[in-house]
Amino acid sequence: MRSDRLFWLVVVLGTFFSILMLVRSQVAGDQLNMLGRGWFLITEGEWIPFGLPTSAGGKAPGGFTALVTGLPLLLWRHHRAPTLLILALQILAYVLLDRLVSRVTGRNGRLLFAILYWLSPWRLYHSTFLWNPNYMLFFGALHLWCVYRQRQRARFWASFLLVLAIGLPAQLHASAILLVPLSFVLWWRRYFKIHLGGAILGGAVVAASLLPWLLAVFEDPTLLPRGEGLLASGVRPLSYLTRGLGYWLRLDSLAVSDSMYCLDFSALLGSSAGRVMAPILPAAWWILGLVTVPVAVWANLRLWRRSGGWWRVAPQQISNRTWLKGVVRWSFLIVLISCFVSPTTPMSWQIVVFLHLAVLPSVLAGEALLRSSKHRLALRGTGLYSALTCMLLVAMSFGSPMYRCGGYRCEAMNVTHPILRSNHPMLDELGIQATCGFEINQPGGWWPDVLPEAESGSPAVRP
Repeated sequence: MRSDRLFWLVVVLGTFFSILMLVRSQVAGDQLNMLGRGWFLITEGEWIPFGLPTSAGGKAPGGFTALVTGLPLLLWRHHRAPTLLILALQILAYVLLDRLVSRVTGRNGRLLFAILYWLSPWRLYHSTFLWNPNYMLFFGALHLWCVYRQRQRARFWASFLLVLAIGLPAQLHASAILLVPLSFVLWWRRYFKIHLGGAILGGAVVAASLLPWLLAVFEDPTLLPRGEGLLASGVRPLSYLTRGLGYWLRLDSLAVSDSMYCLDFSALLGSSAGRVMAPILPAAWWILGLVTVPVAVWANLRLWRRSGGWWRVAPQQISNRTWLKGVVRWSFLIVLISCFVSPTTPMSWQIVVFLHLAVLPSVLAGEALLRSSKHRLALRGTGLYSALTCMLLVAMSFGSPMYRCGGYRCEAMNVTHPILRSNHPMLDELGIQATCGFEINQPGGWWPDVLPEAESGSPAVRP
């Protein structure tokens, strides 16, 4: 009963921080780009058949971006509406994952997963503002649930949703493609079965959604996404491999990215206090990393210990726990290989689709410790980790420029990002200008690719 109460406390805390960060998050960069696509859909009836610009050139394929931003705006014409959809999808994802983990690990594992996933600063960061990688957490969870549901027998609707969980998010962010090799290897090693009819129907839906994009590409070939080639030259592939390993371990820790730990409390405590705290904050981040990353390293090593021949075992004949361990191992290998052959420098958001899988080594290891003679040590460690997590989340909520609307400015750490170089009616119609005090007409500032840009600094108007 005690673990159940603690579980619900963690769920409430995670939901509270999600809402707190969501209402405080800024609107800039790719968020305005995505809102522009949804704004055109609801105001002009124009469905832009391509996604955001890719790193190497071209645009992401498909018009799913306009759909996931435009439909929420039909219900509530406010810039927070699409972000609320992201949060709702992540709540649904957590419900699916919670059911799966609780079946495999019991109450203790369920509690640990809530702490390490639902309360994770990585999960919260990717649920509180509008950004295309933030949808990946839901589709990654849906993918795992569909695979688990078909462990013993193929199911029509599970296979249908499995294909959609790969094909639709690939129109939002390229990281969804990682689910393709994972699906293939899990099917090949008999981790799940596939219903051919359901898979074909799902493929037909995905193909139909890409038809407008194909027609647009036929007229303008520059829309095709471009890459820089597969294997990088020299030692870069090895460095990419190291980065992939590092991000896998960091997702299972409190060693968050610089966009999260760039904290500035000048607005809250005054400029002098902000300058005093500036050198302390990076040191605190490193301490959190030194405390929590070794735990992730130990948990992953424990996962691979005595795992000889795991790839040869027929998954239908093993326990749910062993099956889940195998899924995590294959996911880890997919991450390393994909980073090794990556055409661009691997970043954390490119593997966040596997966040739920990255935290599972610590969940499984911690649950085993709680059942062992070292349960007191495990309890103390869990309590310390939870306390450090809550402290970091409070600091992020009130100190990160991500959650101080009005532009990405971290003066204490000398980080600035000009926002806009012209105005547009969308800023007023979606309540962006009223919520966030943007500085307009910033030299060298940024402007969404689908919105017209004003000339000579004059306000932009509808096309």
